Amino acid sequence: MHISVDPKHVGQAFDALAPLTDPTVHWKVTNMEHPSLKAGTDNRAVSNTQFPLYIKPDNVDGTCNPECLRRVKDLINTVEDRLSTSQIK
Repeated sequence: MHISVDPKHVGQAFDALAPLTDPTVHWKVTNMEHPSLKAGTDNRAVSNTQFPLYIKPDNVDGTCNPECLRRVKDLINTVEDRLSTSQIK
């Protein structure tokens, strides 16, 4: 899953999201100033900065149990709340 923010707000977004921790999700910031792919300027991969979220499945078969999915949902809600509260677009 990717969360895209306006490049002007990447510092604020990082500050808002950095304190969040959850063993289910690993995330990073993708620097889109020099994308290695060729795309039109209307492509979100070029016009925004992305925060990819990587969900770590709980089960050996690569699936998530209901508790894992609940934690991911709660984390996404928290991310949305923090970005909205900080007026990050």
